[in-house]
Amino acid sequence: MFTLLSIVAASVLIYVIIWFLYSQKIGRLDIADEAWGLAQPFIVIVAMLISRNFSIEAIIILLLTLVWGYRLFSHIRKRHTKSPEDNRYVEMKKNWKTLPRVQAFIYVFLLQGTLMFLLSSASLILVFTNSGWNPLSLFGLIVWIAGFAFEAIADSQLRTFTTNPENKGRIMDRGLWRYSRHPNYFGEVTMWWGVFFFVYIITGALWAVVTPLIITYLIVFVSGIPLVEKHFEGKPGWQEYKEKTSALIPWPNRR
Repeated sequence: MFTLLSIVAASVLIYVIIWFLYSQKIGRLDIADEAWGLAQPFIVIVAMLISRNFSIEAIIILLLTLVWGYRLFSHIRKRHTKSPEDNRYVEMKKNWKTLPRVQAFIYVFLLQGTLMFLLSSASLILVFTNSGWNPLSLFGLIVWIAGFAFEAIADSQLRTFTTNPENKGRIMDRGLWRYSRHPNYFGEVTMWWGVFFFVYIITGALWAVVTPLIITYLIVFVSGIPLVEKHFEGKPGWQEYKEKTSALIPWPNRR
């Protein structure tokens, strides 16, 4: 197992080095966000190849990460083609006075590579243990599908709202957004808990919970909700919407 994990870790390192070199060529560090989306299916493919596990459960976990990853990658890719570099990375570069390329690699790509590897914990457990199919694991698939549908619907509702000129300057509080300030993030978190249930029911490996815990922590406390809400602070209608609407889990509005 240790040898297999070492090979995957080395593959992730090579993966982020390639993306880092590409970022230096185009002059954009936010390309790391695109790399994030494709990392999970890449890791699963590497794990399947080196373990020679092409079982139905391994293929399913590959499909789940591929659908998730490609959707995220294409969404970010479209955003990047229409806008300048993400301000988060611009601010980072301003603070790097010495060895900016080294710091960019360590604090952006190497850090993300570490998180990519940790996030793949559940998938790697499934592929490397090869425990066999368990029909009860369909529960995990149902949770994942529910999360995917929730995120897709929320994103579609938001896209329809923001592309309507009549809604300029207004806070999105319709559809799923009426019950959660971040229904798309709720769907995202739900998907990864679905992956955990799928893996745990098949393998019995409780430490696969590392995967959903990491994504939940990142979304709730680091790069998800905090950054989005910081952007809306002070805007008309935001405080009222914030006070009456659940942050993540959909819930009837507070009066």
